This record gives sequence, structure tokens and C-alpha cells, in this order.
Amino acid sequence: MFTVTSIGIGCARKSGAVTAKFPEESKSAAATTSTADKEAEARLGEGAATGFEEGDLALLQSNRPGDLVFTDAGESLKSVYFDYDSSALSPEAKATLEQVAQWLKQNPTKNIRIEGNCDERGTTEYNLALGERRSLAARRYLISLGISSDRIFTISYGEEKPAVDGHDESAWKFNRRDDFAISL
Repeated sequence: MFTVTSIGIGCARKSGAVTAKFPEESKSAAATTSTADKEAEARLGEGAATGFEEGDLALLQSNRPGDLVFTDAGESLKSVYFDYDSSALSPEAKATLEQVAQWLKQNPTKNIRIEGNCDERGTTEYNLALGERRSLAARRYLISLGISSDRIFTISYGEEKPAVDGHDESAWKFNRRDDFAISL
């Protein structure tokens, strides 16, 4: 007898407050023992629940200001930063997004997930909405640069994933950002 187990891998949501436009992926396995279940639980416990299959994700930023996302070929994508309570793209943010667009044009089989983030000020609900506006602003700009909307996905983490711990502007300025994850 075979047991079929389906494990959903995706991003955690807070009571429907996060809007993710990333395709939900699942992984199925058939096994006579619980080996597949144990392996899946181990991956989930290690933080593999990112919305990408294991092995399909570029090295994500290491959660520090100015860090880069490294692609499989060693290229890197910088985070985009925002002013307080704003989703407007600065000239520096647009320049960074132009580099992202150039990379995506050179790598037409790859997709990108834009992760909107906020500092700790404001309510959880407000920051989730602001993070969504930030990720959508970057998405719209990439589309205006000729990147297909089918290749760009967004999610908001609000204040849940700070890049820098701290309770002042020196930390907050690095937490108001869009990060990028690349599907290989």
C-alpha cells in the first residue's frame, strides 16, 4: 500500500492581511515509509517555506542593510529603500530597479518576487498595506521597463522581517525596503 502526502509550501499569512501574487507550489510524494514526510518537515523547519521549491531559490539577502541577493551566476541585486510612510520610488530606487530589469531581460527564464517591508512604526495592518504598496510600486516600474507582469510576483511582510534591529531612524531607514527573491 502506498501513502500519498501533499505538503503545501508557501509564505505564511496573518489572517488574510498579506496579499501574495506568487504561484502556490506543492510537492507530492508516494512512499511506504514516513521518510518523505520527515524530509519535508526538516526542510520546513529550516525555513524552506519561501514560495519556491527547494533548490530553486537564489541566496536571499542576509538580513543586513545594503546586502545583496546573489543569483546562480554570481550577479547581485540590491534592495530598494523608501522614505518614511512612502511608497514613492526615489531616483536611487529607480536606478536599482533598472539594473534588476536589465538582469531579468538577460535571464528570460527567471522570475522575481518583490518583498515589501516596513519599519516598526504603525499598526501591523497599516504596515502590511504599506509594504504591499511598496512592492507594487517596484512591480509597476519593472513592467514600465518592459518586464512581463507574468514574471513579477509581490508579497508584503510589513514590519515582520526587519533588516536591522533597533528603535530609531538609523535602523528604520534600512527596514523600509523592497527585497528580491529570484526563481531559478
